[in-house]
Amino acid sequence: MTIQEYHNRIDFLCDKWQTGYFPPEEKDMALDMASAALFESKQRTYGTDTASIEALAPFMKTEWVVPAADGQVNTTLPVERLVAASVRVMSGDNPYPVAVPVLTADELPDRLRSQVTPVTIQSPVLIQETSGGYRLYTGPSGSSSAGPVQVWYLRYPTKPHFNYTIGTDDYTFNPVGSTAPEWNQTEADQVIIRAIGRLGINLDNRMLSEVGLSDLITKE
Repeated sequence: MTIQEYHNRIDFLCDKWQTGYFPPEEKDMALDMASAALFESKQRTYGTDTASIEALAPFMKTEWVVPAADGQVNTTLPVERLVAASVRVMSGDNPYPVAVPVLTADELPDRLRSQVTPVTIQSPVLIQETSGGYRLYTGPSGSSSAGPVQVWYLRYPTKPHFNYTIGTDDYTFNPVGSTAPEWNQTEADQVIIRAIGRLGINLDNRMLSEVGLSDLITKE
């Protein structure tokens, strides 16, 4: 669903039950809050609930990274949208994804010296640096590398942005520079319903049944 379709859907439902108009910026803000709220709701049961796994499938990303001789990996994970607690890794020596604990920079030296829970390529740690970036540690300096590591992580949905030019009496949609959340259709409808609530319109089952969306109340 494109951002224009999100906005058109909101306009259709709002026009059906009230007069007035919401500018694109307000709809973008409402969609962003609604999308983040739905994501966090699904994330709480991710891994234990099939519906949540399917819903968040568009946001599960994977990439290969190569540890350096000092046991560090400069990741390219999107910091501002990354769910750090979701990071999993798999190396050639460990073919099953394992959870990666998130440590502070102050905790790292003790963990690197630990003989009880050593940092290895099979058991790495993730550090959020003061610069804001995430760095994956697969071992202390001088540790040998077992080759590339596959990293999985969840990231938040893309912030919606409706790019437009202003005409004589309307907004003209410009797809260049526009972005939309990447939800599947069912979850996109839930985001729209949540966004309309953020805009101050309370929808009930009767209203939603008129447009075939009454089941979304129970899914919320």
